Amino acid sequence: MTPRLQLIARQMERREQQQAPAPMPSGIGGAIEAMIEQAVEERVAAALAEQRRQIEASRPQPTYTDYRQLPPVPKTATPKAIEATIQRDGAGVARAVVINGVRYLALRDAAGQLVRMVSEDQASEVSYNGQPVPPAKLNRPRKLYGNDPEV
Repeated sequence: MTPRLQLIARQMERREQQQAPAPMPSGIGGAIEAMIEQAVEERVAAALAEQRRQIEASRPQPTYTDYRQLPPVPKTATPKAIEATIQRDGAGVARAVVINGVRYLALRDAAGQLVRMVSEDQASEVSYNGQPVPPAKLNRPRKLYGNDPEV
């Protein structure tokens, strides 16, 4: 081998030599590096997902030249049939409603206005006895301190 070829061979060997592997991180420094690397990977993944979403959003919608190319219209579910019966007293005032076999009692205020409907199994908890429902605590007059009388 000529000296020139030997020189080229040595240069090639140096280029092919691999670098020494980096030492394995350990301890607190290694944990911090791992956390930083994980955070960077998460941010890159989020940025790529956002970029994909933007590309999808900016993609032009297909143009249809014939009605047969249109996608089918989504079918809506048929509404469930509901059976309701209103039960009235002798004065014609609605006292209860039966909806699909569940009985709801009408609760009224002192003015006779319908306040709410309560299922029959909860009526004992509400203490429904046919009497008007007392006004809710928030609707009762309360004393205001200052120049105003009770409101």
